[in-house]
Amino acid sequence: MKGFPKYFNSKEDYLFVVKNDMDREKTIQALNALLATAKRKEPVWPDGYDPDAVLDNPTAEPVEPVDWKEVDDPNGRIFRLGFTIEEVNTLLEIVKTVRPFQDKLVQLKQLIEEQDYSSAEEMRTSLSAEIPSLLSDIGLVDMLESLKDALSSRNKTSALQIIENAQGQVENFIKNTTKEG
Repeated sequence: MKGFPKYFNSKEDYLFVVKNDMDREKTIQALNALLATAKRKEPVWPDGYDPDAVLDNPTAEPVEPVDWKEVDDPNGRIFRLGFTIEEVNTLLEIVKTVRPFQDKLVQLKQLIEEQDYSSAEEMRTSLSAEIPSLLSDIGLVDMLESLKDALSSRNKTSALQIIENAQGQVENFIKNTTKEG
């Protein structure tokens, strides 16, 4: 597949756009639309009213529902494509928080390459406070803490290595999360 899909016909189409970091706004819209198919609205009829009985009596007065309630739809597109609600929420979280975090790691690397250590330390402190919850188990806290030491000693080589390791961990997380099966 090349480019952003015109139509999402399979689970692979959704995984593709998340994995390849395609148009984030369109991806969020597509994932939210898919998530919406997990539910449907059903009418709430007045007490004692049987809508099936009306089929047997064509002259009966039509009755409007009192309300509508949202219920799970086991036939929703999300499930027919093989997703769970949790999987789609994880993909949304990758697009909304993990990818922007990844962008900031790139900016941080650039600051280190330019040897702007004070700005790099400010960004490192900020990033340490905003690690996405999905990434809490891949060692980023320790990496960013090690980076603090490398920045304070102005060790560019060590700092760049730590950033590259962090970027690799994030990329591996995304790759493993978006692979089929």
